[in-house]
Amino acid sequence: MQFFKRTIFTISLLTCLSSIIWGNNVQVSNVSFNPIGNAGQITFDISWENSWRQGINDQYHDAVWVFVKFAPNGGPQWLHADIQVTSSGSNIEVLEPNDLKGAFIRRANQGMGTVPVSSVTFDVNNNTGLYPDFKVFAIEMVYIPQGPFYLGDGASDGRFHVGNDVNQPYLVTNSAALKIGTSSTEINSLVNTPPIDIPATYPNGYDAFYCMKYEVTQGQYIEFLHTLDRGQQNNHTATDISGTNITNVYVMLNSTTNLGRRQGIKCPAILTTSSPVEFYCDFDNDNIGNEINDGQNIITRHVNDDDYYAYLDWAALRPMTELEYEKACRGPLPPVANEMAWGSTVFTNFNTLDITNPGSPDESVSQAGTSAGIISNNSATTASMRAGFAATPSSSRTLSGAGYYGVLDLSGNGNEVTISAATTGSLHFTGVLGDGMLDPQGLANEADWQGRSEMIRGLLSTGSNHTVSDRFSSGGLGSPRIDIGAIRGVRQF
Repeated sequence: MQFFKRTIFTISLLTCLSSIIWGNNVQVSNVSFNPIGNAGQITFDISWENSWRQGINDQYHDAVWVFVKFAPNGGPQWLHADIQVTSSGSNIEVLEPNDLKGAFIRRANQGMGTVPVSSVTFDVNNNTGLYPDFKVFAIEMVYIPQGPFYLGDGASDGRFHVGNDVNQPYLVTNSAALKIGTSSTEINSLVNTPPIDIPATYPNGYDAFYCMKYEVTQGQYIEFLHTLDRGQQNNHTATDISGTNITNVYVMLNSTTNLGRRQGIKCPAILTTSSPVEFYCDFDNDNIGNEINDGQNIITRHVNDDDYYAYLDWAALRPMTELEYEKACRGPLPPVANEMAWGSTVFTNFNTLDITNPGSPDESVSQAGTSAGIISNNSATTASMRAGFAATPSSSRTLSGAGYYGVLDLSGNGNEVTISAATTGSLHFTGVLGDGMLDPQGLANEADWQGRSEMIRGLLSTGSNHTVSDRFSSGGLGSPRIDIGAIRGVRQF
């Protein structure tokens, strides 16, 4: 797993700055821009490890969601680029959505393993100015194919069930509205029951979608912050960074230190008056940033609803619904009572003393690969682990803690924030995608996302709360930053 690295370099003869963005096993490099009139073309190389493409009609595959930000005439404002694929290497296939907010890149042929370095060229449709800066971002995704799946497991707290039998899981067979009621053909739940039928416009999980393979890491969150102005950055940190002298330099904790908390995002103690802040990771608290063991791949927690929605809007993704969560975990298989995301009730607790190579790209725990899915037994000090920390290229679904299709950390690590089906009337979420742009305060601007009821899944508090079908915890991250919240998004094609 590679750590995030931000490199600014000058492209020959263009006076155009660009970034190399590394995240998890994705590497984007050799970014160049060829201006054509008021727009142009951007070219880069991409590769990633642990990729797969298998099954009938390629129903099992991973992909990388790639999107581009640019700063017209050198900034200071970063905008989202509308892109269209021009060419790509023979090792990859580029899928282009209609809104042009990015592209899915997947391996060209069936197989498994590393996708070799491949070149991609995009047309940029925006007026970029003569001397734009560019950044190319890449987020690993997993394809969740269209098809039926079960809701509820007959045992978990607050579970969905067939209307007339609390012990019978409900089978979702199409994307039509789900009728709430007490008959054998209707759906119901033990708590947080939708007060009205779930409309067809609510993404109920039957249709295909892509889900982020991992929760957002601290390195990814920093790259998000680096495209915001100073005031917008201040809305996405716990520390007040509006001034010039910063005491609580661990900005997501509002603290002078991160001891006992696995959060390493930091800012300098002395800042200029108004310039955007250059953040870095200092997990080991030695005042040297972005070392190999500084936690760039540890997931970002200590976020609130504003952070969650803003990141997904910025990345042109969207929140996941609670029904899509169960589909991503269970796939088409019949439910197992009290199962975790890896399809078993067996799990292994770990604590601080069990962590190996803390903060490093290969951070893990000593029990990984020996028993079953790994769950922290102390949400405050160990729950933020490296994204996908239990998985290896050869580990099974159970040992890696993976959902049916290969999404990691759906039970454990951070909490999964989902959009609840228990909303009313016109407030039902309709799955509108983010447009890549934020409002002047740096907040999500999608009206469809506002005022939504949330459901926390994969809850951290005890082993039983990690079950796929547990719906006991309604409500989301709220306004105060809590130490168990994480960010994961999805996108339909």
